[in-house]
Amino acid sequence: MTGMLIRNETSADYFKVAEINRLAFGGEQEVELLDCLRSEKLLIASLVAVDSRDQIFGHILFSRAVIHFGVGDVPVASLAAMAVPPEMQLRGIGSALVRHGIKACRRAGETAIIVMGHPEFYNEFGFSRESVQHIKGPFAGEAFWGLELVPGALSGIKGEAIYPAAFTGVCEKGGV
Repeated sequence: MTGMLIRNETSADYFKVAEINRLAFGGEQEVELLDCLRSEKLLIASLVAVDSRDQIFGHILFSRAVIHFGVGDVPVASLAAMAVPPEMQLRGIGSALVRHGIKACRRAGETAIIVMGHPEFYNEFGFSRESVQHIKGPFAGEAFWGLELVPGALSGIKGEAIYPAAFTGVCEKGGV
């Protein structure tokens, strides 16, 4: 999409980001997740796609998660959620958000990203099921994907993906 800019989300964007998530997902679950992750300060990157008038038409968020295995935890980024209103989908907005989000995670020093999503979409960015096939968790399965930002970051780790309590609807809202 021409004229699109990806920038960091600000608190002034929260209302519009919530609206976009409601449209994209058809409910409040993702909005509540975003609010919880923000209030618990678990964000790695939260980005918005805007037009030349700074109107928001897409959002992506990466938060903290860990892979727990026998002797410890490996920190990873979790991509959730990404939202583009239905009438704006299939225009490259989601792809641009993912590409910028991956770069933001690299800059933040993250070693890997995990996501639950559509195979035909996330494969395009280097995500693979093979990288997380040995990891259990609430979202493990055919739609569970991983991307190593540092080669070998997920290799050989047999464990369980542990997401923040916000992913199960449990949140200590401290006012966002």
